[in-house]
Amino acid sequence: MTLIQQHDYNKALPKRNTMKHFLLNSESLQLNVRMKPLNNICVNLISGKELEKEYDPETLPFEFEMLVRKDIDTGEEKAPTLYDFYSNVPIVSTRFLTIFKNIGVDTVEVFKTQVYWRNQQRTLHNYHVINVTEMIDCAVPTEKYNCALADIEDGMLTIDPSKTNNTPLFRLAKCETHIVVNEVLANAIIAEKLSGVILTPIFQV
Repeated sequence: MTLIQQHDYNKALPKRNTMKHFLLNSESLQLNVRMKPLNNICVNLISGKELEKEYDPETLPFEFEMLVRKDIDTGEEKAPTLYDFYSNVPIVSTRFLTIFKNIGVDTVEVFKTQVYWRNQQRTLHNYHVINVTEMIDCAVPTEKYNCALADIEDGMLTIDPSKTNNTPLFRLAKCETHIVVNEVLANAIIAEKLSGVILTPIFQV
């Protein structure tokens, strides 16, 4: 299920005639798996630009070992939280990738990925590493902070939507680890009920 992190959505975004935007993250409180990279460890996936095809990635597909948390009492693996999005890498499911294709997202590179679940002797083929290839400098300093990263941590990130050109998916300049989606992509994510996705509305000027 997709979660929206603020209840007072309309108050948080007073300009209803502009495109709304959201920070894209994955849920972490219930998460009980870790995707351990087995190759391409040094590939930079937060640069906001296309990878140098001559050098990166070194090998394909990307490979990960899925480490599943064990039950404290029994020592058995818990049922893994198989989300549609893991923000740390980032990795998306085939369902998520279909949404990109359906709405014409063209600011992303997609790479074949294999996830090994060794304890079950299974390989998951329905995941893909993505590289968001657009970086936009649209954060607006607030009265409290002059740094967008501090505003994010304080829940007060503000952007100027006129600088985004309605781009559906991009990284935030000066806060490269953060991915922003527009309202069109956010609505598609919500409609598809993607699991493990958290959308946090962003203030706008």
